Amino acid sequence: MLLPFWFHHPEPTAQGKQRHPFQSFNTSRDIPSCSTAKEFRRLVLSIVRQDGQHAHMPDYAVKMEDDMVIFTNRRSDQTENAAPMLSYIRLNPEAYHEARAVAPGWDVYVLEQEWREWMTEPPRDPNAAFIGFCKKVFEKRGRP
Repeated sequence: MLLPFWFHHPEPTAQGKQRHPFQSFNTSRDIPSCSTAKEFRRLVLSIVRQDGQHAHMPDYAVKMEDDMVIFTNRRSDQTENAAPMLSYIRLNPEAYHEARAVAPGWDVYVLEQEWREWMTEPPRDPNAAFIGFCKKVFEKRGRP
């Protein structure tokens, strides 16, 4: 049985986000087990191999370095890799003006940040895509 206090959580940064989106535990120190340390390591390595082949845990990837088992959020890897690719997209000043018109009361720069995090690939017309995103946010959430 694994209890949450056995996991080491990375220290948060000033913004409240973790420096590394993973959790880990040390197999030789942190987990009480009836098995020997060697047997426990063998069982954990089996889980790591199975996860590498089949990705049974959809949200986390599991790997083992020395005696340390590391759980990495699969989604954080995707967003970190996607963000630099989409950062080159620039919006026209008119797009911000139109976004204010379709989403009154909303901070268009906050909406732009949400839009950039939400995107998975560059749109054909970034200005129209951003305005459409703002319009949908206003329809679903209303005024802030």
